[in-house]
Amino acid sequence: MLWTYLKDRALVYSDLHLTIGERPAYRDRAGRIVKCPEAEPITAEDIAVLLPEDTSSLTALIETHEGEANFAATVDGVRYRVNASWHDGRRLGVVMRRVNDTIPPLNELGLPLDIINTFLARSSGIVQITGATGSGKSTTMAAMIATLCREPVRIVTLEDPIEYLLPRDQAAVVTQREVGHDTPSFSLGIRAAMRQDPDILVIGEVRDAETAEAALQAADTGHLVFTTAHTRSAARTVERIQNLFPAERQGTILGQFADAFLGVISQVLVPSADGQGKVLAYEVMTPDGGVAANIRKNRIEQLNNDIDSGGQWGMVKLNKTLARLVREGRITKADALGASYEPQTLKREI
Repeated sequence: MLWTYLKDRALVYSDLHLTIGERPAYRDRAGRIVKCPEAEPITAEDIAVLLPEDTSSLTALIETHEGEANFAATVDGVRYRVNASWHDGRRLGVVMRRVNDTIPPLNELGLPLDIINTFLARSSGIVQITGATGSGKSTTMAAMIATLCREPVRIVTLEDPIEYLLPRDQAAVVTQREVGHDTPSFSLGIRAAMRQDPDILVIGEVRDAETAEAALQAADTGHLVFTTAHTRSAARTVERIQNLFPAERQGTILGQFADAFLGVISQVLVPSADGQGKVLAYEVMTPDGGVAANIRKNRIEQLNNDIDSGGQWGMVKLNKTLARLVREGRITKADALGASYEPQTLKREI
């Protein structure tokens, strides 16, 4: 049986890849894909056993969402973020990412705690956590929000799907809403949340102009907003927001963002030098120095220089973090270069 086979590997995989007609594969602790040639090809019955509550309407769910669907599922008490889709001639494919039951403490993630804590102490503004898929954005977000759960505040999250379950036994009043189940969209969920007395609003991802505008309005009206984006650098995050809007509105949006944002944390997970796990590397941008002014004036090309010279405000370039991790022996030079968005510059630093 498929799950009996996979349970023996449960401690070494994070993402499980299942496609009907193919053998399973998984991603090991170092982030490498491992195929399972000794396993039997996946069948529809295998997936039905793994996701018994979700597959009864899985086909309809995929069709409704234009060829793919995202949802959370629990298998043998372990929670997964699931993506199901058609591909290769309408074969069903499922990718299951294991979600840890316990949210790790912030001080175990390798983030710069001094600057993170200044973000958490604010009562309004936007904090963005960015990175490619699999860069640990959800874990960082959950650790930050779990820290805020200790405070007597009202927290509303909008997620697609809900991954980490935030603590309910602390001082905060917490509501977690899943897009597609509890609310039709991020933008509508934000508007509804503004009538739910929030202090802190968590938006799983800003995907469109409507969501971006609603998030900026929330920050502008005295709420602390956290969100994520699929960008590899702080400067690209600003460009991403700008490009969501037509040219005639971009100046206004950049001005609103410059006024609202508290910080951008761009991160990447790099294989550890010993091959036993991953190490977090990060880039931090705050509005200090010339950053806010350059965003407002649409001088985005200047932001990398601003970050490089902004150490006194807690800013740091990704390359600087990668170079430090190489010197400490925690990651290899080759993996650092592969993780950098400026590898030629990094070569001169390590």
